[in-house]
Amino acid sequence: MDGKEQRNRELIVGYDLCDNYSQISYFNYEQAEPKTISIMTGEEKYQIPTILLKKEGVDKWYFGEDAQKKVVDEAFIIKNIVSRCRNEETSVIEGIEFKPEDLLEIFLKKTFNFFDYEGLSSKIPDIIVFTVENINDNLVRAIKLSAKAIGIKNENIYIQDHEDSFVEYSIHQKKELWNYKVILLEYTKESFKALNLKINTKTTPVIATIDKKEFSSITSPQTMFVTDTIEVKNSKLDVLIRDTLKNYFGKEMISCIFLCGECFDGDWFKETLRLLCSGRRVFQGKNLFTKGACYQAAKKVIQSDLEDHLFLGNNKLKFNVGLDVFYKGESQYYSMILASENWYDAHGECELILDNESCVELICTPIDNKDTRSIIVKLHELPDRPNKTIRICVQVRFESAKFGKVTIKDLGFGEFYESSGKTWNHEICL
Repeated sequence: MDGKEQRNRELIVGYDLCDNYSQISYFNYEQAEPKTISIMTGEEKYQIPTILLKKEGVDKWYFGEDAQKKVVDEAFIIKNIVSRCRNEETSVIEGIEFKPEDLLEIFLKKTFNFFDYEGLSSKIPDIIVFTVENINDNLVRAIKLSAKAIGIKNENIYIQDHEDSFVEYSIHQKKELWNYKVILLEYTKESFKALNLKINTKTTPVIATIDKKEFSSITSPQTMFVTDTIEVKNSKLDVLIRDTLKNYFGKEMISCIFLCGECFDGDWFKETLRLLCSGRRVFQGKNLFTKGACYQAAKKVIQSDLEDHLFLGNNKLKFNVGLDVFYKGESQYYSMILASENWYDAHGECELILDNESCVELICTPIDNKDTRSIIVKLHELPDRPNKTIRICVQVRFESAKFGKVTIKDLGFGEFYESSGKTWNHEICL
């Protein structure tokens, strides 16, 4: 089997993981695009309820729609699995404590059985990109732990937010669909919001930016106009959304609009559609995020003919981080972290030997190469050793897109000097 044939056997997956529903796509090599798994044969039913239910007295779990149908005792129902991971919330079921990553592992393993329906020989993805709405350290940790426990290699587990997936999905559509701005309207029980995507093709690489807008005056249909009949309620809500969007769009040039969220189901928003379809292409985007994640996963192993693009979202670092070093008698720049990385993926490490130095200077360079900053970490109370016998490890990690930490450790010097155990810490605020 040659390398290309081996690559084409890899299971490449994009997984949209949300509290209410989750969706799974895998890369279809024949169609050269992602295919979303339907949980019902012959239908486009992509949403898997993110729910677990444990059967009383035995180690048997149900998930998704099966869990919904078998509800007997609310105490054994597990909902909001993603939020539990985000908040590090443990659950006690029949006296047994379950960490959130344990519950997520059970849910993922159950949902991977859907690969059987697609005739795929493997149930364990070779590459997987999870896409979630809001990211924090706890959620990243839980996802990686649960996916690794199932058998996915840690280096092949990636996480991105919905905005990243929206950009990735859009950039893979026909170019005429993103000549101007692209709007994603997402209407769920929790909120009504718009993501306004602009792709600037005049730059190299292509720059993508998103403006986010939440319409606080529009809530779940169940909470709007509650004293009216369903017909009157739908009519009023339709007009309200139409007028709100008309004001929001203004005179902007918009190529296409995607509609996401369970509240856009049905045909109740005819006036809104009439506005949206006026000179624009409008699409249902029910599986947009999972496909966007799958496109991102495919880029890890499949060479793309698309132009490189750079998306500077809220989770992206806006600075390169590195330091000047001497190597083989020459001054060189050593890169530790690249701008445009997601903050939770960004970590750099290097070993240095100090040459008459008692500090380490990190260089932070913004993407536009303007206003370069220096961060100096003073190494107080260095071990008393001859010059060039102090070897240190420099580590840089981030806890948000604007806040990071530098950790420097004394490593000793081979057999000549043991490590003193000293550690120096410094905060980075970008």
